Amino acid sequence: MIIAAILFAGQRNIFEFVEKAKPVRKVAAVRTVTAAPLPQPSAAPAVPARPAPPLFPYRCLGRFGPDSDPFAVFEAGGTILNVRRGQTIDDKFLVKSIGIESITIEVEGQEQRIPIG
Repeated sequence: MIIAAILFAGQRNIFEFVEKAKPVRKVAAVRTVTAAPLPQPSAAPAVPARPAPPLFPYRCLGRFGPDSDPFAVFEAGGTILNVRRGQTIDDKFLVKSIGIESITIEVEGQEQRIPIG
């Protein structure tokens, strides 16, 4: 033990924690700059909104038939309708497509998706 103490007498102790001093950096003073207020954007010209298409009054009960030529069954107020792609309902709702989860209806140039069930 004495030999170890003599051999390591001038060296640092590996079991002692010594924190090194961190260099101090001088920071310049911060200038405060006030910005001029931003100009307010002028109001955009109002675009006339398209009127909402009429609501589809029927509830889709299901999709039936083969995948090559399916038909959809709709119900409203006790009235049952069977329609295929390309047919119209009440002369204003065009059946665009019949999918597995929904039916696409076009009314006044806008498409609506009707969920099945």
